[in-house]
Amino acid sequence: MIALSAVIGDGGGLERWLGGRLLRYEQRPVPLDEGVLCAGGAFRWLATDGDAERREPFIAPRYGRGSSQDWVIPLVGRLVGEGEQVIVFRNTKGATVGCATYLANALDLETCQAALEALPAGDPSVTSGALRRVLNGGVGFHNADLDRAERLALEAAFRARELRVLVATSTLAMGVNTPASTVIMVELQQWDGTPYTVAEYKNMVGRAGRLGFTERGRSAVIATDGRSEHTVWQRYVVGHPEDLGSRFLDADPRALILRTLATAGQATGGSAMRAEELVAFLEDSWGVFQRRAGQASWAWNAQELQVQLAQLERLEMVARDVDGRLTLLPLGRLAGEAGVAVETIVRLADAARAAGPLRDAASVLALVQLTAELDDVFLPVNTRGWRKEAASWYGELNRHGASPAIVEALRRTGDGVLSARRAKRALGCLLWVNGVPRQDMEGLLMRHHRDNAVAGAVQTTVNRTIDLLPTTLRVLELVHDGDLAELEADLLLRLQLGIPSEVTELGILWGDGLSRAQYLALRDADLASPAAVATADAELVGAILGVDRDAVLSLTADPVAA
Repeated sequence: MIALSAVIGDGGGLERWLGGRLLRYEQRPVPLDEGVLCAGGAFRWLATDGDAERREPFIAPRYGRGSSQDWVIPLVGRLVGEGEQVIVFRNTKGATVGCATYLANALDLETCQAALEALPAGDPSVTSGALRRVLNGGVGFHNADLDRAERLALEAAFRARELRVLVATSTLAMGVNTPASTVIMVELQQWDGTPYTVAEYKNMVGRAGRLGFTERGRSAVIATDGRSEHTVWQRYVVGHPEDLGSRFLDADPRALILRTLATAGQATGGSAMRAEELVAFLEDSWGVFQRRAGQASWAWNAQELQVQLAQLERLEMVARDVDGRLTLLPLGRLAGEAGVAVETIVRLADAARAAGPLRDAASVLALVQLTAELDDVFLPVNTRGWRKEAASWYGELNRHGASPAIVEALRRTGDGVLSARRAKRALGCLLWVNGVPRQDMEGLLMRHHRDNAVAGAVQTTVNRTIDLLPTTLRVLELVHDGDLAELEADLLLRLQLGIPSEVTELGILWGDGLSRAQYLALRDADLASPAAVATADAELVGAILGVDRDAVLSLTADPVAA
């Protein structure tokens, strides 16, 4: 086993617990001048190759807007003038669009024709139009409201140095290969105000100065006053990434019990465990190892564990025989093996019992939104006018034929905003699989808001729904003793491709070989089946799909290979 990380502090004893070794290598192959752009325009930095701290005048702030753009515009202008590739990190989607817009207007760069030509033509989101406008000014932005093809086009243009400036949220730093000469950070907190960890900061500035791209990198955090300059320098520039720590003991004890019983059962050929064996297993964890390193007398609370076991027995997830041996019941085994929250299984089972057997897309997609995991997915809801908004989403779900019991389950929570968000997520998924164009979908979902850019949040909801759908259907099968394999295959395909039921047969044949826009174009042209496409004129099909005649013949001749 080899565990790798670019940004960690102390190993926290992980290597000792595993009986392994910690290998630490901290030298960067390309030196990084990591620093702060001060309020007066000086750049203060510390180099990774041992250079001492330096200060020098770097830009003259504009002092016009009274915002970060007074520093960002002259800084990016100088860097691009020197031939550099620049990434500007902003902490919200709206800020990336706004920053890219004012940079495109101020810098007078050449149009990035390569990126424009590579952008997909069909099914644009509200944000797609803004992207085309800033690319005409030689600047791009990268955020979750762009679809995958749009993001890939931007990344390719930036790597090829055809796009010189890219404004992005922090997700660009998570494994995306977009090397830059200089990275600029405007904020040091996430969209909700939570400060970045030192590890997150180091990962983002580490995009600058990549091997094979440039001989030296530079990062600059914008500090608009002396106090923020001091904070940035002390906490982030000369700070060290956080130490590794186990979160095992923070987990729901019920989940630990179920996952341990599921794992131990697999390792021992299905034999049951006693409660004391369960405690012994949990006490061998790294979490307990770390806790005892600081508090030698710490012990697992066996009494609390018994309380949690009793609750799992009441929930019909665990059974205990006369000898005290513990075995998993079907719902408990599902919770242990699927890795979802116990609360997720409880909510799904309760709603499934109330609703009866479900086989329609609206009800099933709404049921998935009850999971604890999807409660963590953000979709904007008007926190002041949530009652009006919630009522409209409940009405839309009813209109689409969702089970009244499932709609009531979405509603039944002590948090009105949460209930509205669950219903809104359900509707977003339903609009997606019904083939509603993205701009129309955004307009409907954001009709209670001024800003209607929500494509990224809907896509995140769809992706997590794909993750949770199989578990949701397993609960339905266990509660009602049914077989939902066919429904699962259909819904997973439609969620992945964003296509309505009319073109499912085409989706089975061609998968992601066609874009969502192309599938919808075939539907709108009454070419929704393989037979209809195969008998249609190839020139006509090519015009609909935006491809040449040979590509159409290839698709119809061997759709799977194509």
